[in-house]
Order: sequence, then C-alpha cells, then structure tokens
Amino acid sequence: MSFAPASNSISGLILEIAGEDYRELILLAQAWKSVVGKIVARNAGIKSFRHGVIHVGVKNSVWMQEFFFKKHELMNKLHNTTGIEIKDMLFFVRDPASGVLYNG
Repeated sequence: MSFAPASNSISGLILEIAGEDYRELILLAQAWKSVVGKIVARNAGIKSFRHGVIHVGVKNSVWMQEFFFKKHELMNKLHNTTGIEIKDMLFFVRDPASGVLYNG
C-alpha cells in the first residue's frame, strides 16, 4: 500500500470543490509560492486569472517595479510549472493580505 502526501489530497479536493471554471486559477495559486519564493509571496499575490491574464496585487510601488522587470521570467516559470498558457501579467498596488487567493 502506498501513501500519497496529504497536500496532494487537499489540492485535489480544492479543485473538485471549486470546479472546472476555477481550475487554472487554483493551479496558478498553488504554484505561486514555489515559483516566486516565500519573501515575495508575502508581498504579492494572485488576485485573479481571466482570459490568460494573471492579475497580481503587490504591496507597494517598489514591488511593482520588481515584478515589472521579472514579468516574463515569472510567466515562463508559472507556465512551466502548471502547463497553463499565460498571455500577460498585470500588477497593481494592493495589500497582499486583502482578498488574495493565495499569498503563502
């Protein structure tokens, strides 16, 4: 008998509850912290994903500038991690803890 990590079961349950409409958003949100790292995840989080565009709330303009410079690198990493086609990433200043789907 083999055991799967609890995180796999939880991820599957979240996807099942949310339904197919939110599948890509949830997969991106689950990959976020591993792609950007713990420190960055505390200062920025995915707010939404619509029509191939990720909307990211960042803590302040300094973080926004940092994300602007790493935008394509992050898009590639998220695509490689999730297999989801990402057309663009938009950033806006907002407290990452308020209304973030996932921020680590």
